[in-house]
Amino acid sequence: GWPRSCQQVRDAQRGTREARARALQRVENPRVPTRVPFPTRLPPAARVRARALAMAPGTGMTPLSMYLFAYNGLMALGWAVAVVMSAVGHPAAATPLVSGLLAVAVVLDNLHCLTGAVRGSPAASIVLTCGRGTIQYLFLTEAVRRTPWAAGLFISWGVADLIKLAYYNSSLAGKVPPELRWLRYSAFVVLYPAGFTFELAVWILGGEVSVPLVLLYVLLAGFVFTHALKQRAKQLSGKRKA
Repeated sequence: GWPRSCQQVRDAQRGTREARARALQRVENPRVPTRVPFPTRLPPAARVRARALAMAPGTGMTPLSMYLFAYNGLMALGWAVAVVMSAVGHPAAATPLVSGLLAVAVVLDNLHCLTGAVRGSPAASIVLTCGRGTIQYLFLTEAVRRTPWAAGLFISWGVADLIKLAYYNSSLAGKVPPELRWLRYSAFVVLYPAGFTFELAVWILGGEVSVPLVLLYVLLAGFVFTHALKQRAKQLSGKRKA
């Protein structure tokens, strides 16, 4: 056919750039409701990610979002049961449930972060979940499970995760109440130090304590808490990304 005019060439180039920008926006923000094309000039990994985040027919959520919504809901249900059992004085009965929740979190929470299915620091996730698992499986002996320290440990872990999971699902649904956002990035100021205190108490009661390991624990706990403070400053400063 006849060669295109310069204006037609410029229009085609501009359309390609806009399509690529919309596709990249879809990769970064799965809740964008508009269907967009997936240009072949995108990097292969980005094309795969963009197609995986395509809206499921008849819904306002992507398949990945629906999976994460169900996963968060089930984990929240488990933690709610564990918190109630611990609060009424039965932490020993809640121990198997907590063990199962931690085992799932060690695998899937970290996998979600490492694969980019959720936004978050893989390092912070690994330190937090593996640290909880270590306390649970190595130091929470049969005798310690019946103490108030175990109850306090499960309650602090559970309440922190319930707030986090509620925030995640509200975000996936596309509407986060301001009060929940503030709670998500403020409650840890009390819950994390409480959790660290209960963890150290269970560690002391359930096994031998060495100074090097305590120093390592304090270092890792400080890393998790500092990361949470940075996230709070970013999310509540008014400069967060939409």
